[in-house]
Amino acid sequence: MALTTINWPDSQKALFGTGDDLEIYHSGSDSFIKDAGTGRLLLLGSEVDLLKSDGGEYLITAVEDGAVQLFFDGAERLKTASTGVYVRASGSSGFWIDNQENAGKDIEFIANGDKLRFSDGVKASFGTGDDFEIYHDGS
Repeated sequence: MALTTINWPDSQKALFGTGDDLEIYHSGSDSFIKDAGTGRLLLLGSEVDLLKSDGGEYLITAVEDGAVQLFFDGAERLKTASTGVYVRASGSSGFWIDNQENAGKDIEFIANGDKLRFSDGVKASFGTGDDFEIYHDGS
C-alpha cells in the first residue's frame, strides 16, 4: 500500500471532530497536538515512548501492566515497579526531597558517598507517636 503525503503550510491546522475539538499543526517553530478541552487526550498503546526529536534518546517510557520510566539525558532516573518506585542515582547528588518551604534540599541521598543527609532542623522521626527524633538545629 502506497503512503499518501498531505502537506499543510505553517500555522495551518488539521482539525478533527464536529466542533474542531482536536488540532494538529506546526507554528513555524513549534509543533502542537491540541485538545479543545472537551475531554481527555488519550494515547493508546501497549508501550508508549516519548523520545527526543532525533529519536536518539528516551524521555519517558510507559509499558502496559508494567513500568513507567523517566530519563534524564538518556539515562534512566526513575522507574515504577509492582513493589514501589526505584530512583537511580549517580554522582555527588543522587536524589532529594524538598518540602518547598525551605530554600534547598531538606533530605538528600548522596550517591557517591552512600549517605543520607538531613538539612538543619529536618528531623528523622521514629515510632508511631514520633517517640524518638534525631535532628540538628544548626548550632
